[in-house]
Amino acid sequence: MKKQIFTLWVTVLTVTVIAFSCSQQNKTENKEENPSVSFVWRGDTLGSSYYPYSAMLLPLKDDAAGTTNYFQFQTVLSNRLMYEDFVKTTDLKVKDNSVIFSGTVGNVALDSLNLTLTGRRIVPDDSIIGCVGLNVFENQCLLMDFSNQSIVVDKDIPVNETATPVKYEIYLEKKLLIPVEMDGKQYKFLLNPESPLYVIFNESPAKCETRKLSIGNKTFTPPEYQYIDDATQGFDGVLGYAFLKDKKVWIDLENNLLSVWACSDTVK
Repeated sequence: MKKQIFTLWVTVLTVTVIAFSCSQQNKTENKEENPSVSFVWRGDTLGSSYYPYSAMLLPLKDDAAGTTNYFQFQTVLSNRLMYEDFVKTTDLKVKDNSVIFSGTVGNVALDSLNLTLTGRRIVPDDSIIGCVGLNVFENQCLLMDFSNQSIVVDKDIPVNETATPVKYEIYLEKKLLIPVEMDGKQYKFLLNPESPLYVIFNESPAKCETRKLSIGNKTFTPPEYQYIDDATQGFDGVLGYAFLKDKKVWIDLENNLLSVWACSDTVK
């Protein structure tokens, strides 16, 4: 009898250990699962020049309809917009010139987004159904990989330990101004991936050619740039696609922190 009880106890303990081990393995696998989603670019003509990286499109999955739609993602946009011509093809109810829309980006649910209707398309592409900004991801972390055209949205994305975060400022509601150092002086640059250019305002063009730029503890050699003499912007430059194309950008929207590093950097 004692032997049977002992055998039963050992069996229960073994099953418990196996179940716990499987549970921990599943948690680890889920934790390590890459929740990144791919974004795509659309081009547009500005003036007489065509820029292939003018509109950054994020896939937003509509779980109810079982479809995936593309929103233009603008880091400088404070409004949430949906195009009227798309709404006319759906059963969405319009109230006070707005609609309620829900979906997911990666593993993050965006529930009951209040989107204002607009008839003006920023980029003439029927596959784009609206525009959203950073404010749809409030209190989340973002990791944008511009080299591989992917974005991760999650509550907790560890920062690259080799890239010291900086505290950014909010300009005109939701625009991010990043503290930048050049030649020992502090400047404020606007983060705008959809701007095709790396722009410096009100500096000598000859001086800009050899100027290095630091964000946190990372120093970058400026790529092709555009010099603009304009003192009305409220900031000193724009970090556009020309600068970001081979970078990763980590943003903590809850604590207003940001870091930038080259995609080729080793991440710890």
